[in-house]
Amino acid sequence: HVKLVRFDNKIRGFITSGKAPVNLPRARMDGWTLGYDGSFNALTLRAAVDALDPRDELNGKQLPRRAKSHITLGADYRVGAWNLGGAILKMGKRFDDAANTKTLAGYTTVDLHADYAVSRDWALQAKLNNVSDRAYETAMGYNQPGRQFFVTLRYTPQ
Repeated sequence: HVKLVRFDNKIRGFITSGKAPVNLPRARMDGWTLGYDGSFNALTLRAAVDALDPRDELNGKQLPRRAKSHITLGADYRVGAWNLGGAILKMGKRFDDAANTKTLAGYTTVDLHADYAVSRDWALQAKLNNVSDRAYETAMGYNQPGRQFFVTLRYTPQ
């Protein structure tokens, strides 16, 4: 499946998030999303590219914590009881404040996972997030976790 989405959201009374929220009387987020989702035998691929113009309509400044570009890529490969996969997220530069004076750098993260179907109802998952141990902030002063490893045992009655 390939999809192209055009959006144009006009918002009255947009309240920014953060330490000192600001009420912007008129905000607008317009742009495009191009997405792909497909399977080739045991391989599943996903991709999405967002091009966005998030702005305060009164002064034309970029909305806080909203990047103009956002890319996600993912793949899963199923073999027997195993599902192996990963995802890449690339977030563009953005600002932490409504005045556009505090810049938040763009970042890229890579996550990997391996799932094993123990039985019809039980699955075991190992997940490694932020493989490269990338230091990044989604809000100024709030570092995101470094590399993380999780093991999950999941019960889903069929």
